[in-house]
Amino acid sequence: MGVEALAPRFAPEHLVASAYAAVALPSLRSRTAEAMAARTAAVHTAAAHVVTRPILAREIEALLGLSARTGARLRSGAPDPTLVAAIGLQMDLRARRNVVAVTGAFGG
Repeated sequence: MGVEALAPRFAPEHLVASAYAAVALPSLRSRTAEAMAARTAAVHTAAAHVVTRPILAREIEALLGLSARTGARLRSGAPDPTLVAAIGLQMDLRARRNVVAVTGAFGG
């Protein structure tokens, strides 16, 4: 991919695509166990990162297209730490490279 090393980072503009790429799904809208795990991990990934200021719960919910109730439920759940790391690494990769050119619509 032309990247020497990745480090988990938070890039809000890449959160959704990074979450579904981490579980190899075309979107996070389904009710599959993988999509639910990815949404939970995405909420926790966003909540754990501070860019210039803490990201608000409502901002995370807006990024992921969640209701406040669903966002609260996902925040109360335990995320898969492997998925949290994968989402962070995906965001770093996407922030560094034009991954749409490499992965096509599925990863974009």
